[in-house]
Amino acid sequence: MFVTADNDIGADVGDTVRIELDKRIKRKGFSLAYLSIPGLDIIMGFALLSLASYFCFRTLRKLDKSHRMVVTRVISDYLFAVERPSDEEMRYLKYSGHH
Repeated sequence: MFVTADNDIGADVGDTVRIELDKRIKRKGFSLAYLSIPGLDIIMGFALLSLASYFCFRTLRKLDKSHRMVVTRVISDYLFAVERPSDEEMRYLKYSGHH
């Protein structure tokens, strides 16, 4: 699997890393995902849910297009790995120009 992420911590090619969304983006996503309005009857509730879903998914789509994941920490350094790289890792290294 290929993932595009900002590398602010300086991980090298082949390092195993953990990635996650930026904290600001997480807060926006959580606030949109848990939007609710109690006390409405079924028809108005469904209409508002549909409207809120439309705007939330539209905003989430914009966030997805405009923000990338970031590397937060290096879990293991590839240079000291005892195991042989998997076929997927070898294909990545071959096609990305890194050996």
